[in-house]
Amino acid sequence: MVEESDATAEFDYESVQVALYHLIENAAKYTAENSTLDVSFPSREGARCILLDMVSLAMDDDEFGRIFDDGYSGEAAKRLKRNGEGVGLGIIEPILTLNDAALVVRRDVGTQRRREMNFASYQGNQFEIQFAHKESLKES
Repeated sequence: MVEESDATAEFDYESVQVALYHLIENAAKYTAENSTLDVSFPSREGARCILLDMVSLAMDDDEFGRIFDDGYSGEAAKRLKRNGEGVGLGIIEPILTLNDAALVVRRDVGTQRRREMNFASYQGNQFEIQFAHKESLKES
């Protein structure tokens, strides 16, 4: 489900579209079958956001610390043959930094519960891009 929004943010389209592509591709690839990928646009203090909320492959402590490493794919992703080259999340962080934005990852959250299926564990995960309000970047 994609929420309707008229929120705006300023960024370099060419680079941010690459980050969005990789984020959405990873979300679609790792989201549990027969579940939803919800996209909303919350405003946080000092930021406009794009929030992806889903039930996707569980990330244990070791994996969570490595999801941005170039070439890294989790064990469950490999078992399910959903792993790629491990480039996706690794490229997002530097692109967003160049655009005064950040990616915040929250695992095992939300109302969506952890479940087991297809020999893999799934949990509620959120990936949120936070774009700084331009007015918050100006000096007072």
